[in-house]
Amino acid sequence: MFLSLFRKRQSMPPTTGRFLQEDPAAYLARTYAPTLRAAGDTIPAATAGESNWAAAANGGTASASSTHISDGSGIYPPSGAIDGVRTDAGWGTGHGWASMIETALPISFQVDYSGAKNINRFTVITYQSSSTAHLTAGKLGIMNYRIQVWNNTIQAWQTVVTEKRDVAIMIRVHSLSTPVNTTKCRLIVDDVSGGDGIARLLQPEAWGTSP
Repeated sequence: MFLSLFRKRQSMPPTTGRFLQEDPAAYLARTYAPTLRAAGDTIPAATAGESNWAAAANGGTASASSTHISDGSGIYPPSGAIDGVRTDAGWGTGHGWASMIETALPISFQVDYSGAKNINRFTVITYQSSSTAHLTAGKLGIMNYRIQVWNNTIQAWQTVVTEKRDVAIMIRVHSLSTPVNTTKCRLIVDDVSGGDGIARLLQPEAWGTSP
């Protein structure tokens, strides 16, 4: 039986060698992570009196439990994710936030408001390149996360949004059934797409009114 299988294998045509036959960057671009492109949410227009209180222009300040340390590839500070720019324009030059490579998950991104605000909607815009086709949110965006607000009455964080669809989508809008009055919020990243473990965020927005 062994000899029969051996002769059968000998009679088969040669197979392609198992070694890389293309540019490594092109190979990684194709196979680095899932390429699923789920449709993003439509960002609603702000109603009268509504503002994005997470924006620096409205007094928001940002911090994170992990931030990428510049190694020549770019800078990605927490403040870059509250500058009001929803696209990737300026990514790596101060716009957008990225965590440090190989930081253990979960990773926390926090925004403090200029005072107590009534928040009724959160918009999370994760990283997706508009100029490089293979750098989709499905490859490099944040995937599963929780949004928490600070409950001043009990002096503790309260989860108001849990996102767990196991796919990175560039734009996600979370409307609350009841507005929450809070002075700060944080986004806790539980999973990211891609193999480097980096959380990438273009813009987290917190829409509502001022009491």
